[in-house]
Amino acid sequence: MAIFIGIDDTDSRKGGCTTYIGALLNQRIVEMGYRTEPRLIRLNPNIPWKTRGNAAIAIKVDAEWGEKVVKTLVSTTRKIVEREAVLEDPETNTGVAIAETPIPEQLKDFSTRAVQHVVTIGEAKSIAKKLGVVTLIYGNGRGLIGALAAIGATLDNKTYEIIAYRSRNYFGLKTRYVDKASVEEMDQATYPHTFNNIDPETGKVLITPHSPCPVLYGIRATKPEVLEKACSMVKTHEPIEMFCTFVTNQATDQHLIKTSISNIETLTSVVVSGCVATKPVKTRGGHVFFHISDCDNREKLVRCAAYYPTGGFRDKLMGLVVGDGVTVVGAAKPGGDGEITINLEKIRVDKLKQVYKKRNPKCQRCGKTMTSNGVNKGYKCKRCKTRSLEAKPEVIPVRREIGTGWYQVSPRAMRHLSRPIWFENNSREPKKCGGMLTPS
Repeated sequence: MAIFIGIDDTDSRKGGCTTYIGALLNQRIVEMGYRTEPRLIRLNPNIPWKTRGNAAIAIKVDAEWGEKVVKTLVSTTRKIVEREAVLEDPETNTGVAIAETPIPEQLKDFSTRAVQHVVTIGEAKSIAKKLGVVTLIYGNGRGLIGALAAIGATLDNKTYEIIAYRSRNYFGLKTRYVDKASVEEMDQATYPHTFNNIDPETGKVLITPHSPCPVLYGIRATKPEVLEKACSMVKTHEPIEMFCTFVTNQATDQHLIKTSISNIETLTSVVVSGCVATKPVKTRGGHVFFHISDCDNREKLVRCAAYYPTGGFRDKLMGLVVGDGVTVVGAAKPGGDGEITINLEKIRVDKLKQVYKKRNPKCQRCGKTMTSNGVNKGYKCKRCKTRSLEAKPEVIPVRREIGTGWYQVSPRAMRHLSRPIWFENNSREPKKCGGMLTPS
């Protein structure tokens, strides 16, 4: 038996951090003599009112449900939340949920919907009441959505993250004093079990955030045992208050919904197959746009976009041609012009259309390439002066600049939930193509 405590929406755009509150609460519960498992659950990344990474936390406490235990956990949680959450901000609407195991299927389903769709505060309050979940609600209680979702997360697929929290003297500072060379060494030494530490295109350190939150750095891994070694290798030039290791749904693609072009819902992350319907175009700002259609119905189109921050990924997309078969993965957003746009996270090129080009024929007499005499006037050879009305241009296949296989945005532009494509074959991100899998 266990008790789960879920918390969400404790921060604001100006500061604060839900994982920090979770780490503090976890630390206190451990001091009380309980065994725990902190969890970090990323919710739907397309929610317009989210703050930064849209993370909720849950703490699994190995304890029997009982009036005294629950009262103590509620009191401890309330004290830490009310001390640390940015409750003075009108946009902060903290929610806390406390439930016992086994977790009901209805709550598991709610959690999945909160990762993939838009759910309402009313739904969260209704399910909490129905299931007898103990709740603490601040403001309009929007955080109850994430709190319940974190408790209901099944974590059938999971990764791990260890977060180092900075001393309070450094709260509010955007600069992190972390030694870049040590991060690079850690990245090499812990491969392939840690990921997205360094951006291969720019060399940028990715483990440090750039907001005024309490996080100094976070290292993500596919195996928890590597995290202690990874942390020991990272050198910092500012004090660390504490560490906390979370079990997470990051890098699992849990947010993705497989659908068709006709059934795309905005504010969801979709997997859609089709055929390239318009030639990719790069705008003045460096963004790339093209459309895909159902291969059997070319009238139904959806726009796809790869923005400048996605790195070399954009350049690869410029190699697509109309008729190529693709599977696109990304966030379906409503455009300002009313057209749905899929902001690409990755793309699989399933089938390449054979492209041909015409080349002037060779002179049958001397072998030199002939030139055109004009429309319907045949060809002539400048070397031997041969003329021919019968000569036809050669049609030759063109070697494509893109191959079949998966391509993904550079790690610096990758979403927390997006699964790196190199996980599938346990290979390192190729340094020259911005984290994209070498095409087959």
